[in-house]
Amino acid sequence: MKDRDTPGTIKSGEQLLEVIQALQKLGGAGVTELGEYLDMEKSHVHKYLKTLEQTKYVDNTDGEYALSFMFITHAEHVKKQSKLCQVAKNRVEKMASNVDDVVKFSVKQGNYSIGVYINNDSNMFQVNFLPGRREYLHQSAPGKAMLAAESDERIRAYVEETGLPPREDGTITNPEALFAEVSTIRDRGFAISSGEWHEKINGIGAVITGPTGNVGAINVFGPAASLPEEYLIDEYGDDLLRITSQIEHKVEQEMEA
Repeated sequence: MKDRDTPGTIKSGEQLLEVIQALQKLGGAGVTELGEYLDMEKSHVHKYLKTLEQTKYVDNTDGEYALSFMFITHAEHVKKQSKLCQVAKNRVEKMASNVDDVVKFSVKQGNYSIGVYINNDSNMFQVNFLPGRREYLHQSAPGKAMLAAESDERIRAYVEETGLPPREDGTITNPEALFAEVSTIRDRGFAISSGEWHEKINGIGAVITGPTGNVGAINVFGPAASLPEEYLIDEYGDDLLRITSQIEHKVEQEMEA
């Protein structure tokens, strides 16, 4: 059973969030299935589901509960509150209209990279990169670009906190290798991911730093077979650096207006 007695938190609040997260992962479930999945008493699960149903955060179809569209309201609010997200959206869409590969904008939240926008998904990768999906920073090009923008002290703390879990065989799991790559990223301004999130996907990403401390990244990715590292650098390296610089400048201008 998961330890839910975290100091300084409300146990019932933690359990409610666990129910929401489980519904998302399972794609909907009944009381019994959720109780077994969460190792939680069915009576408790039922109370949480009824609370969510009454507040319109879940839909109940013949005892099968699923998350409702209410969550979209919160997601859109968060994006609209972020000047970085607002400016990046237009730049990502413009870039995607001129290239054949997938273009994505992500933000940094703690030790994670979280996808916000994804465009030009002709290869149907979006199933693995849905907006809101999070991944450890060291596991992808945008994450590594954002991690490289941190101080060495903070990166060491990241290594200690996460343990550098692998996603695929190519994911960096050695601190020395991570710092060597961070040095390379800082020198050239962007990060490369070769089969680190998925063995068949390569990508390139560059960091965006907002004036209020918000950090994001734009990356381009696609099938590894057609996007070797040299091609990513030659085709997208300079463009990403130019676009991220434009976004930083635009955000700063709008914050000062």
